[in-house]
Amino acid sequence: MIDVRKAGSRYTADHGWLKSNFSFSFADYYDPDNMGFGPLRVFNEDSVAPQTGFGSHPHREMEIVSIVLQGQLGHRDSTGRQEVVRPGEVQHRRSLFLFQWAAFSFFISKGSHTMVVVKLERCWMKWKDLFIIQSAGAKPTNINYCSTRKASRTKFNLR
Repeated sequence: MIDVRKAGSRYTADHGWLKSNFSFSFADYYDPDNMGFGPLRVFNEDSVAPQTGFGSHPHREMEIVSIVLQGQLGHRDSTGRQEVVRPGEVQHRRSLFLFQWAAFSFFISKGSHTMVVVKLERCWMKWKDLFIIQSAGAKPTNINYCSTRKASRTKFNLR
C-alpha cells in the first residue's frame, strides 16, 4: 500500500544557508515508517544561499540526481572534475566506492552583482537496492561517474 504524503506535510529543515524539505527520513529527521520508496532513499527540495554550499563529504553506493531549478550549482569532486549545473540541467552522479564531492551556490553576475539562491531537487538511490533492478541486464559503466545534461524535452513541475 502506498502512503500518500502531500508536499506541505514534508519535514522542513532551516540551517540558515540551507533550507530543505525532506520527503523521506534524512539527516536529523528520522521516521522509521518513511525511510524511502523502493531504491529511492532521498527526494529533497533544497534552497542554498548565495556563496555557500556543501563542503567536501563522502558518498558511497549511491546514484544521485540533481535538477537545478534556479541559480547555478557548482560541483567539485575527488576525481578533479569541476562544473556548473544551470537551471533546466540534470546532473547524474554514480558512486560505487567512496567518493568525495562538494556542491556550492555559484556566483551569478546580473548587472550590479546580484546574488541568486540556488533551488534544486535531489534524488538519491541506494545501489544495493538498485541491483535488483540492474539484474535485468543493465550494468554500471563507471565506478565513479558524473554527467550533466540539458533537460530539453521535459518540463519539471514538482509542486
